[in-house]
Amino acid sequence: MVVNATIPRTSLIWVLSVMVLLILPHLSRMPIWLVLLALVCLTWRWLIYKGRADYPGRAVRVGALLAVGSASLLQYGGEGLSIEGMVMLLISGCLLKLLEMRYRRDINIVNTLAFLLLMAGFIYSQSIVSGLYNLLIALLILSSMISLNRAPDFAEGRVAQLRNLRMAGVIMLQAFPLMLVLFVTVPRISPLWGVPQPSNVSSTGVSDQMRPGEISELARSTEIAFRVEFVDEVPSPEQLYWRGLALEQFDGTTWSRNTAMIGPRRDQQYLTDSSQNPLKYSIIMEPSQQNWLYAISVPHVSLPGVFLDNQNTLYVSRPVVQRLRYDVSSYTQVPTDLLLGQRARALSLQLPEETNPRARELASQMREQYADDRQLANAMLSRFLSEEYFYTLNPPLLGVNGIDEFLFDSRQGFCEHYAGALAFMLRAAGIPARVVVGYQGAEANPFDDYLMVYQYNAHAWVEAWFEGEGWQRLDPTAWLAPERIEQGAQMLLRQNAQTLQNSAFANLLDRPLLQAIRLRLDSLEYAWSRRVISYDEATQLEFLQQWVGAARMQWLPAIMVMLVVLMLSAVVFGSVHKGRRRRDPIIEVCLDFMNSFAGTPLERLPGEGAQTYFHRLAAGSPLHREALEFCAREINQLMYDASPDPKAAWVKQELGQLSQHLKQLRRQLIPRHKIVRAASGL
Repeated sequence: MVVNATIPRTSLIWVLSVMVLLILPHLSRMPIWLVLLALVCLTWRWLIYKGRADYPGRAVRVGALLAVGSASLLQYGGEGLSIEGMVMLLISGCLLKLLEMRYRRDINIVNTLAFLLLMAGFIYSQSIVSGLYNLLIALLILSSMISLNRAPDFAEGRVAQLRNLRMAGVIMLQAFPLMLVLFVTVPRISPLWGVPQPSNVSSTGVSDQMRPGEISELARSTEIAFRVEFVDEVPSPEQLYWRGLALEQFDGTTWSRNTAMIGPRRDQQYLTDSSQNPLKYSIIMEPSQQNWLYAISVPHVSLPGVFLDNQNTLYVSRPVVQRLRYDVSSYTQVPTDLLLGQRARALSLQLPEETNPRARELASQMREQYADDRQLANAMLSRFLSEEYFYTLNPPLLGVNGIDEFLFDSRQGFCEHYAGALAFMLRAAGIPARVVVGYQGAEANPFDDYLMVYQYNAHAWVEAWFEGEGWQRLDPTAWLAPERIEQGAQMLLRQNAQTLQNSAFANLLDRPLLQAIRLRLDSLEYAWSRRVISYDEATQLEFLQQWVGAARMQWLPAIMVMLVVLMLSAVVFGSVHKGRRRRDPIIEVCLDFMNSFAGTPLERLPGEGAQTYFHRLAAGSPLHREALEFCAREINQLMYDASPDPKAAWVKQELGQLSQHLKQLRRQLIPRHKIVRAASGL
């Protein structure tokens, strides 16, 4: 192949199609200047293809490069070496390269960059839909490469493009067994380097702050937060409190976490208590861009980079930017912090001054009535039942003294309103309290025996500290709207379908067939996450021990090398054998003769067939014209006239005679072309 040959038109169409498909998933993350650059480059390249525009000059190319470099520095320079900066720079390079593609070597570079950009897409999404989408793009890139390397006569037309697609599909199917072996057996080690994770991707799910109305807004979302599979029996809905963050600081409006308390917890006595039977399960968490995980209290996770902090929150060293699988053992009967330190007590009683005076007065009056902390807390919870309070997804807006307005005026709120008011009143009465945010409940998937926790399961409750009991959960929602806890958040979906971001999702709940389809599709997604995305070192070791046996694990490296060598040998042997098997013996005899003159004036011209070649030699060699024309007739008869069986005896005889004639001609013509080369100074 000539590397500087012009680009076939069909190959260019493949490349432009691939580039559009690669950019589409990144549109929401691309800055406006990069979107404009994509439109300009793709349009300009299409006009060049149509012959309505010329290639940009050197000044334009240099100016575009400087402009893109400056814009990238302004956009991402402050973030250092970030993933989004590198991905956007790769997209910019691909777009600019489109404008200077003139030869085949240029399009080969673009195809290589396209594979890199294809892999970068998995950084942001690893769902099964994304996998199928990227598989389609890989198929198109291979089709572009095949079209680029085919002869012009076989690369044009719709039939030729379908043939290219089919060949690309065959190549991918042939590579699948080797890919599967490598995926299963190659050690799943952590990367040797690390780069900062995307910072401009918005966080999803529960945040580290809670204002009135935030949880109710999150409860309108039907996105998946995480999926859970229990080892043994699934607990009742009343036990499914997926604890996230403890919010201890309150400024009068917003509850937030105390960052000074973040750090590994030292007293994990429940791990050594053999009398405890932990609740065991595994969670596959969707990307949240946050540094904390969710679990039933009190959790233990044996995962590098994950620790339990002093507020019983599971923290991870890096934000969760990809699906994360972790196994949890929850010690649900173990009390925590039976002894509350002076600093922790002061933080759990902190209240801003001169805010919500009516709530303070009510807490003081109830404190006089109940000396026991537990009785006082129950009395405060009972007040939500004895008074007319309403549990709703559409509470009214509150002012500066929001807790007073909620308790005495509107009396309408969602879980965050009740949890915030209860925590405030407990603190005002001298009982340490904090707000906890996370999720409550789950939806069971009957097709794969796991639970699905959605964003609409977001919930807020209270933890109060009692002498001799430690931190205990108090949930006003369980008192006021027990059906929310017992029946799950699906009840709210049916009642508030018009307020959801995806109201069609709520309508599916009342249609059994569509509901079954939705659950079946989710089970496929869960299987993909569990068996492919979550295939880490521990899973690989467990699988290989079951496959080869624990006693034979030391032989595993040798087995892996042997399998790879055997598969590569089979591929190489099959390719060579296939090529030899399909080569016609008549064509092989002709090619041996014609190739012997390579690099001489008698060399075969590109695309020149055997008949045309022999007639050209006969016209230029009068002394050997009769012999050359005889060979041409013999070749024509063997190849086209009789369509003979290559294994027939007479065919072998004719081929032998033809081979002898060609050898004699080669010996006679070689001195001639040497004389011609000498005369021409070659």
